[in-house]
Amino acid sequence: MYFRYKNARPGHCFETRYHGKLAGGDDYLVRLTRYIHLNPVKVKGMEKAGGVEKRRELEGFRWSSYRGYVGWGPEEERVNYRWLDLMGRRTRRGKQQAYKRYVEGFLGAEDGKLKEAREASGYAIGDKEFREEMEDGLKGARLRKGSTGDIVWPKGKAVEVSTVEREVADAFGVKVEDLHYHGHRLGEVKAVAVELCCQLTGKTQRELAEHFGYTSDSSMGKQRKRLAFLVRADVRLAAKLAKLKGRLS
Repeated sequence: MYFRYKNARPGHCFETRYHGKLAGGDDYLVRLTRYIHLNPVKVKGMEKAGGVEKRRELEGFRWSSYRGYVGWGPEEERVNYRWLDLMGRRTRRGKQQAYKRYVEGFLGAEDGKLKEAREASGYAIGDKEFREEMEDGLKGARLRKGSTGDIVWPKGKAVEVSTVEREVADAFGVKVEDLHYHGHRLGEVKAVAVELCCQLTGKTQRELAEHFGYTSDSSMGKQRKRLAFLVRADVRLAAKLAKLKGRLS
């Protein structure tokens, strides 16, 4: 949040929100714990490693709850190990050993059932009935629904959106209304207006996405990213952007 405020950057500092989905059903939940615990050995550089090497990596990986799950180290107070109860064993040690076999059985394989469930819905992980129930409940959630979640920064001196639009339109010889057309018909011109509005107006990226006719704030984020690339490659465009920003500021 400090970085965003200090650098006049609306939107999310790390490009997008974390990718969260609702999960339902014991089978899918325990598959997810296995998927997470296998992350250290499912990375680039470990593709050709053998089972012994992958087990050694898991055993030595400090930033995971896996060691506590399988009894390789003390259990952490902040971790709830309730998923071990799904292993169908009576003793704690039996549950740990069963979970270890459950995880290590997929050291060199991919969980096809979990992969299919993850790709089947943007909102939920579970069986078909659970996914459909969650999707039906979330159908109305769109751009405006989350607007109350935006951070409200201290109000400083801000430039009106209409002022930015007028200055950009004059500088590039286009009409203000053209800046609201969807698509790439104006090339970098609309992107310049968007970028300056993001930096100078105090509006959130979500508010500006709606104003400029984007389907989502992430679509506008891609446009801004594209402009940043163009500015690095085009000295004249960079100078024009800087001049406009100076005048508006």
